[in-house]
Amino acid sequence: MKRWHKIVLTVVAISGTLFGGGRLWLHYISVKFASSVKVDNNSFQTALKKLPDGRYKADNSHGKFMEINLEVDVSGGKISSIKILSHETGMKKSEKIIPRIIEKQSLDVDSISGATASSKMILQTVEKAIIGQGQE
Repeated sequence: MKRWHKIVLTVVAISGTLFGGGRLWLHYISVKFASSVKVDNNSFQTALKKLPDGRYKADNSHGKFMEINLEVDVSGGKISSIKILSHETGMKKSEKIIPRIIEKQSLDVDSISGATASSKMILQTVEKAIIGQGQE
């Protein structure tokens, strides 16, 4: 085998190991985070029913790993819309959880497969907007 073939194979092997290790580390952190996220749907439901109509904002972060900023519109004690203002959680497909929240008017919804940590981050931030009452 020629010398440059060995060099290319070595570089590819090292790059693959570093990339794979990084992906495993991110997966480990996201699984650990997802299992630690708890939302209180009962308190959420109680707060939602008592809120005056308006737009409620919240942001949430988990270190440098995830950050999200959103606003929730409430009308007649129900969520009429949820808008993501910024989303740095790595999984945009997690935003598919928003129609589920609005449809059920609840945080007791299934996470998006393949984006569990990001989905839970959205749930937690919606809860924070309603219970924390970050009215605009």
